Amino acid sequence: FLLMCLVIQRSAPFCDNFDYNRREGHQDKYQDDHSEFQGDGNHAFIYKFNVNKLEAQSMYEIASNVASDILTADFYAFSSTRSVLFYVKNNVLYAYNYDKGNERVETIPLETTDQITMLKFDLTMEPMKDALFIATYNTAEGGTLRKYYVGNNPDKVELKADPTAVWKGLTKVKNMS
Repeated sequence: FLLMCLVIQRSAPFCDNFDYNRREGHQDKYQDDHSEFQGDGNHAFIYKFNVNKLEAQSMYEIASNVASDILTADFYAFSSTRSVLFYVKNNVLYAYNYDKGNERVETIPLETTDQITMLKFDLTMEPMKDALFIATYNTAEGGTLRKYYVGNNPDKVELKADPTAVWKGLTKVKNMS
């Protein structure tokens, strides 16, 4: 399977000297969100790695007009079935399509305006589906965890809520495994 990793750097892309022991923010088979931030650079790249061979398969440079938002995002998670990076900035959910020649950012509406506290993909329960869990919180009702499926429309990134997978009255959810 492939591993996606967000890398921030000041210089040209690198594949040969990636430090696999310092990952934080990618999406992998075990759903550990990892990313590699290097320096305070103004360039951002997404690398796809073949985990079995630990070699880079492809590299995508994030458009400079989008990179600043992604670099300062509160949360992010990679879709496992599409070339899409979901991220939260100022409590707004965005989807960045990094498919070469089709790069774009879309705002993804949610049914709540509560504070977003977590984004996480889960492939362990349904490996062939792209299940995104989004946790929210407000002081009156507590935390809520919702499950969404990423649509496959190539022209638009869509999330479909799973009405049977909503958990309310939780504490503030910041991570899950």
